[in-house]
Amino acid sequence: TGIDWEPIPSFSGTFKGNGHEIRDLELEGTYAPAGLFAGVEEGAVIQDLSVQGWAAPGGEKTTVGGLAGINRGTITGCQFTGAVEGSSEVGGLVGRNEAAGVLADCTARSIVTGKSCTGGIAGQNAGTIRHCTNSGSVNINNVDAALSLSDIQIDTTLDLANLTTTQTF
Repeated sequence: TGIDWEPIPSFSGTFKGNGHEIRDLELEGTYAPAGLFAGVEEGAVIQDLSVQGWAAPGGEKTTVGGLAGINRGTITGCQFTGAVEGSSEVGGLVGRNEAAGVLADCTARSIVTGKSCTGGIAGQNAGTIRHCTNSGSVNINNVDAALSLSDIQIDTTLDLANLTTTQTF
């Protein structure tokens, strides 16, 4: 508590959490990707770890997750509880799960807020997500222009000739 946390830039080993919990993680500096781990590399394993906290980086606010910004490794039996905020690729566990990335038996209990590519487990997924549970909420702040129905014209005339024509296929 009270320590400025910087994401672990690149992790390529095995992290055995043994059921321990990291509490009160506050990540608000200018980081991209952002999470407890910025990047989990191919072949890396993170297992049985719980993280509770808040990840809301400044700057680009892209590729943000409670556990990892980008995952190319295996994350199993982990959970994140808290809030994750960003712009794009925002997820409760990971911001982006790459093709080599595996998320298995994980749980997200978080409030996730983003503008695009936003999800409870992963904001964007090209890899494998297996037996994971999201019990939090996902709120997408849509920035698209409002749809106006006033300019839409619908032709309501009915052509009875088309109703009596039969076609054989």
